[in-house]
Amino acid sequence: MSFLRFFKGASSVSFASLLSVALIFATQVVLSRFLEPQEFGDFISCVAILTIFSTFSTLGSDLSLLKKFGISNKVGREYGVSVAKYTLMTSGISCLLMSIFFYFTSSSNLQYKLMLLPCIIAFAIWSVVNVVYQVQHRYSVLAVYQVLPALLRLSVITLIFYSYDYLDFGYVIASYWAYNIAALILILFCAKSFYNLISGSIFDNEEIISHYVNFRTVFIDSLPYSIAAVSFAIYAQNGLYSVNKYVGSHESAAYGIALSFIFAIYVVPGVIYQKIILPKFHQWSNYNKPVLLKMLQLGNGAMLLLGVFFCLATLLFSNVFVDLFFGDKYLEAIHILHILAFALPFRFMISNLGALLSTGQNVKYKIFAMTLIVVACIILNIYVAQFFGAKGVAYLFVISEIAMFLAFMFIAQLKIYGVAVWLGWFKFRGQIK
Repeated sequence: MSFLRFFKGASSVSFASLLSVALIFATQVVLSRFLEPQEFGDFISCVAILTIFSTFSTLGSDLSLLKKFGISNKVGREYGVSVAKYTLMTSGISCLLMSIFFYFTSSSNLQYKLMLLPCIIAFAIWSVVNVVYQVQHRYSVLAVYQVLPALLRLSVITLIFYSYDYLDFGYVIASYWAYNIAALILILFCAKSFYNLISGSIFDNEEIISHYVNFRTVFIDSLPYSIAAVSFAIYAQNGLYSVNKYVGSHESAAYGIALSFIFAIYVVPGVIYQKIILPKFHQWSNYNKPVLLKMLQLGNGAMLLLGVFFCLATLLFSNVFVDLFFGDKYLEAIHILHILAFALPFRFMISNLGALLSTGQNVKYKIFAMTLIVVACIILNIYVAQFFGAKGVAYLFVISEIAMFLAFMFIAQLKIYGVAVWLGWFKFRGQIK
């Protein structure tokens, strides 16, 4: 495949990722406009739990599958058959675990919360289907599928809400129905490609598969990716759930709105590194470590400047944007957003450092640091939410981002490049050879 084709494909997928975030944000706006603050807070808290269990549904098998296709198509096909079956099993287990969680923690709307279960299965199937399109180099189709989940949710929610006069249930129940219907439609869209994966026939003129990988191998191969993905999901969503449980629904609505602004900005460094730069980091880690060091140093400087820019923009314009998109019912979100904005420079640099620690044998140190910080956040959020409220949880989130940045920097210093990781951040002039 030519570099030009790869670049065009990466650009289309990157644009699709940004568009997907915009659609998710638009969905939040629609929900906040139709639901009362308490209802909105409860609903997005459920979605936060859904996000965690959805991440658990693949256990990182989609990422390990992509790595196997990097070895050869034959290895990837053999592995893909097992991954498809493994994904069905793990998504089923995830559905069971979320059902148990809601049963013991929900005091109302349990039957409607269980309507979110198809979302877990849809996410799992969608995740592995994305790998299929990626290894087939069908980047335009991949870009469409990147947008599809968010587009379906927004479309179904809008359709149901604006048909409210013909419905005999409230907006809250309509929200659960909308997520359920969107998930079922997504499964139908992904069904053919998923069937091709599970039957081992994703390429033309293929040999019949005679060797299959057992689930134990898939689990071991996927474990590092699983821990990293689940840890970040818990890390990102635990604060919202804690505010809802220990402070109140209205406060969790404000916190959720502030968090939606921050996560929308978080996508910027995510797209830059995950979609564009990370493959080059893997290459440089094997063949040109001096260039990798230079890119790490310059990346820290560039990400710091970009993060500060977005931080200042958030502080300056958050009043306008919160009032414009969500209305005066959620003005409390402005104060929380002003706190969370200070996490942006550190998250931008974490994206740069995280890309480095995803190369070679460094991922184990990255996972260890993330796991420690996640466990600390889960414990501390319980107490901080009860004694300091939503603003306290926001401050803890910023402190956690600083802690993760420092942890990643010290890992890079101690295990890879030494004190050089702290130097040369702003030496942008000159060429990288």
